[in-house]
This record gives sequence, C-alpha cells and structure tokens, in this order.
Amino acid sequence: MDFGTIGLIVSIALIGFLYYKASNKEKKSDIRAETVQELLNYEDMSKDGLVKLHNGTYSIVIEVEPVNVKMMSISERQGVWMNFRAAMNTLPCHATLLVQSQYLDMNDYVNDYLGTSKNFNLTPELLQSAEGVSEHLKGFVERKTREYSSYIILRFNPSTYGTESGVTTGNVTVDNFLENIRGTNMKMTDEEAKELAENMLDEVGDLIYQSFQAIGIGVTRLDSVGVHNMIYQTLNRDLSIHQRLHDVNGMGSFSEFKSSLTPELMLDIEEEERRNKVS
Repeated sequence: MDFGTIGLIVSIALIGFLYYKASNKEKKSDIRAETVQELLNYEDMSKDGLVKLHNGTYSIVIEVEPVNVKMMSISERQGVWMNFRAAMNTLPCHATLLVQSQYLDMNDYVNDYLGTSKNFNLTPELLQSAEGVSEHLKGFVERKTREYSSYIILRFNPSTYGTESGVTTGNVTVDNFLENIRGTNMKMTDEEAKELAENMLDEVGDLIYQSFQAIGIGVTRLDSVGVHNMIYQTLNRDLSIHQRLHDVNGMGSFSEFKSSLTPELMLDIEEEERRNKVS
C-alpha cells in the first residue's frame, strides 16, 4: 500500500470523525426546553434592551410602525420600496425582520371611554350614545380582530467581526479546532466586546431611524421590558391579551427590590380570626 492510499484513508477517517462529532452536537442542541428559563436562553439583558446571548452575540430589538402604502400612488410605493431596500442593504450586521399578529384587545380603550364619558355632565342621550359606542367596540373583541406588530432584530458578534477573527468554515468542530491553533492572543475582553457591540448596534439603530424617517416609518428601540413583552407575546399569543406583561411589570415583578406579601396575609388572617371570635 503506497503513501497516497494511506493518506486518502486517513483523510476520510478524519472527515468522518469530524462529521460524527458535529452530528452529536446537533442532536444535543435539539433537546426540548423544560423550563421558561431554558426557552428564554440569554445570558444578560441591560435596562436599555441590549441582550447578550451565550455564544457572545449581542442583540437589540427595534419596533417598526408600518406605513400605509395602500393610500399611496404607484410611484410613491416604488419610492418607499427602493428606500427600504437601500436601508436594509446598508446594514453592517445581521438583521431579522419579524411580523407577528395578535388578537386586538379593546378592553382598556372601552373601559377608559366609558369612564371618561361618566366624568362629564352629559345629557342622558349622550350617555346612551356612549354606551352604544362601547357596545359596538366590544364587538371587535368578540370577533377576534387582529393587529400586527413589526420588529427588526439586530445581531452582532464582536468575536467574529473583522479580519482579526480568522477564517471560519461553518462547521463548529473545525472552527473550534482552528481557533485553538490560532491561540487566544487576539481575543477581546468581555468589557471590550460589550463596548464594541453597544457602539455598533447604536450606530445601526441610528442608521435605521434616519433611513426610515425619510419614508414616514416610525421606529422605537425596545428597552428590557419591551423586549420581554415582545417575547411574551410571541410565545403566548392567545394568553397575552388576557394576562398582559405590562400589568405584571406595574406590580413590581421585574424590580430588583422584592416585597413579601406574607406579613399582609398574616395580618388579614389574624383579623379574620379575631372577628370570628367576637361574633
């Protein structure tokens, strides 16, 4: 057996071994999450909505207000489309366009409408008219009218940005092997990586704001509460209209300072027992 045949056999064996390791890693990643913490798999999230994933990627979420192109002429639609395509092509990082639908919740608006109408000295006819309008609006809730929300999710990984990160093949096992060969001299610290990612995502967010503002599209960068609310609505479309996340936030569930309800509950129990003894 010559050296060429031996080299071919060794090469095939090495490729088979790398493929086996990569396949096992993919199978392990397909394990279903058992808890919400595993489902919301991020390492850290700052108050301004900067999300850090476990693989070193940073991400922000920008909410987009859609523009009504149905009321535009053909030339105006073409202008909007060309500007939008140009803005997306100039982005220096990965971006995901997400459009999700949800049942429209009119309860807050209807309740506020009725409450406001009762605060004024309206005539009986106007009060009756207000009640009729509220009943009409409640019909939209019963018919399950949908509303749509649009988001742009920006992702940036400082460790794979630029030529200093080296060549990547797309195979995790081979990339890790090449990274070990290159050594760790070119790696950034966590503080440097976060600063670079924050600056990059801020610049991209400003670029999107300037580009979209020119075509009449409003954008808003979500903070930590907004990001959690977007994830919550995505995972619980039917439940989120009844159990809303901003109500939970208003009760202080996301605050760093927790207050226990046990003392108040114990006082209520003692007060009830005292009343029972008196009666």
